[in-house]
Amino acid sequence: VGVRQYNWMRGNRQVTTFVYYPSTGPAGSGPTTNAPVAPGVFPVCQYTHGSGASPQGALAHIRPMAAAGFIVPAPVFTQASVGDTYNGELPRDVSEAITRTLALNNGSDPLAGHIDTANVGVSGYSMGGMTTNALLTAFPDPRIKAAVAMSSIRMGSPSTAVHANVLFIHGDRDTLTTYSSA
Repeated sequence: VGVRQYNWMRGNRQVTTFVYYPSTGPAGSGPTTNAPVAPGVFPVCQYTHGSGASPQGALAHIRPMAAAGFIVPAPVFTQASVGDTYNGELPRDVSEAITRTLALNNGSDPLAGHIDTANVGVSGYSMGGMTTNALLTAFPDPRIKAAVAMSSIRMGSPSTAVHANVLFIHGDRDTLTTYSSA
């Protein structure tokens, strides 16, 4: 697994994003900064971490996706709160990270020619699960074809603009994001 850091902007908001991807090298290694990209074209599955976490702290979720053949943009939201999901800032930031990741397919970036721009997924845990859910409801991103929301609470009614396969994962013993709130 390789990783590259991008410091993108959405208006005046910085959207620092670590993009994890399949790379060459021994199996089980990485993530290795700026590792050579493995041969092939890979779908995108964005990942949003939970409140107080980071992409690096969520490698148990991210690394297996990249090793399985996904390009995984993971924005850094260490200063964000659940309120940033409700007010749309995090869903909009995630959509921007997806837009910028897809744009890497053209040009001189090492990921150019390796991104399947037609197949976009999103995933996230806790606050990230709420953000994932918000991209399907209150702040829809119609590019999304698949979503996995883990430990999310309800974020509104499904948007007619998004036609995605969705998997919700939630535990009935979760005391922070209760099962009844999902």
